[in-house]
Amino acid sequence: MKWAGPTGTTGVAGSQGPQGPAGLIGWQRIAGTATASNGTSPKTATASCSAGKVAVGGGHILTGNQPERRPVVASYASADNTWTITATNYSGTGSWALQAFVVCVNQP
Repeated sequence: MKWAGPTGTTGVAGSQGPQGPAGLIGWQRIAGTATASNGTSPKTATASCSAGKVAVGGGHILTGNQPERRPVVASYASADNTWTITATNYSGTGSWALQAFVVCVNQP
């Protein structure tokens, strides 16, 4: 068993460090235009940030029956301000649509 000794006196405070960089500000989520709802495959959808903002992430909504048969095969920033999603219809039947979303922040 260890025994703790008495607490010592508080030392002198050190000097303040330099200011860190500014954090991300101006968060915004933008929905792109959905593709047509039909049997066309593959489908690609994009969403773009407003002027002065950059993309830091993205996502999608896939509509139609059996969405598990229409997997996303690509999800990436195709430009500094644009998110692109591509999905394919492996079931071969049915109407479906794809919509991309982009998460944007003010350009540093």
